[in-house]
Amino acid sequence: MQGQNYTAYAASGNRKPVSRKGIFIAFFVIFFIILAVSFIPFLLTYFVFSTEMAQANPKGCTEPVYAVVIRNIQRETEDEDTGRQTEYVPVFQYKYNGNTYEAESAFADNSPRFKEGEEVKLMLDPADPEHFYDPGSRRILLGAYLLTLTFPAGVLFGAVVVGVMLRIILGKKGIAGQDGQ
Repeated sequence: MQGQNYTAYAASGNRKPVSRKGIFIAFFVIFFIILAVSFIPFLLTYFVFSTEMAQANPKGCTEPVYAVVIRNIQRETEDEDTGRQTEYVPVFQYKYNGNTYEAESAFADNSPRFKEGEEVKLMLDPADPEHFYDPGSRRILLGAYLLTLTFPAGVLFGAVVVGVMLRIILGKKGIAGQDGQ
């Protein structure tokens, strides 16, 4: 035990050596717990936006149609954090197989994304013509996901910094059996 620099106190108050392996195991266990918890905002976003994601899901939507934006629905929303806001939801009208469909987008924005009368390319499911997605709406979801991934990215960055710091500290001080004695 000669040359031992890293010690920890046991419950009895006695000193006991701490190995490099123990430090790294503790670090990785804590890191993975924090990383797992950090994905909670991502999962919440997934469930909150599940309706929007269903509409933004291209699965089965292989048929392009051109829809006309017939109106933008204006909705007032109130939030504790941001206060009162106005959101705009486009309503599309399109024809497919001789039938006319009118569908409201699942995506709202704080300014109209389309002008009334504007033609928009949508993709629809030929087996279910009411299931469509607007390829431009995927940017909204992407923004939400990127926002929720900033926390895990920060945790990962912090873990790398801590890991580098541990490596520097452990490299400078001798550890049992590794300090040349």
